[in-house]
Amino acid sequence: MKNASIATFLAVAACSASTGSAYERELSDERRLGMGKYSGDASGKFAKYVDIYNRCCDQTFETLDSDDSPCKCPVRTFKGWGGWWDIYSKWEDKCETKIKDKSDIISLAQANGFTELVNLLVPDRLDLVETLKSDNDGKGWTVFSAFAALLEAIPDVLENRELVDAVLKYHVIEESALKSDDLSNGQVATLNGKSIMIDTTDGVKINAANVIVPFDVEVSNGVVHAIDKVLIPPSE
Repeated sequence: MKNASIATFLAVAACSASTGSAYERELSDERRLGMGKYSGDASGKFAKYVDIYNRCCDQTFETLDSDDSPCKCPVRTFKGWGGWWDIYSKWEDKCETKIKDKSDIISLAQANGFTELVNLLVPDRLDLVETLKSDNDGKGWTVFSAFAALLEAIPDVLENRELVDAVLKYHVIEESALKSDDLSNGQVATLNGKSIMIDTTDGVKINAANVIVPFDVEVSNGVVHAIDKVLIPPSE
């Protein structure tokens, strides 16, 4: 909506039955989940939050305001009369708080039933939740997920917090969010401080582990790749 006009007002009204609460009723991420044209093709609550983030949050204003916008409701780009009714900023704030919070790496683990693993990350244990819910200064994280295998290994070392902390951080690339096509041969530093070896000669291997399906799982603060073995950091 480039100009404040009657046409702009009608476009807003067309997307919401009335002002105020109608905006929330039509655009609230909670209420939109599973609602036809606004829900996308994703299934499951976590997947739908990721879908909403990718289609409606991780876009420039110009893209959202164009005829080719992946977001269907034009009211998101309505900035009102001189900024007086700035719905775009309201939506932007929701994207960076509630929606991002429900579509990040920690939410992915919870959505896939790994609550026991997530419980290890809380402040009185390893204090990694805040780290893996952050966006790494806008760079995002690359996580190699061997959650199921890790949970099987953890009971033997659970009392050794330093070891568990070292193993978990060894599964996270600190540099940036990297899809499988962006991974290249060589060593890459991890959040642990030690490096993993990436080999793309035949598929993708991380040390002795294979990257398997699902890979390139995009979340609001990074990319997650499944692997078939737990990565054990080298001893000093």
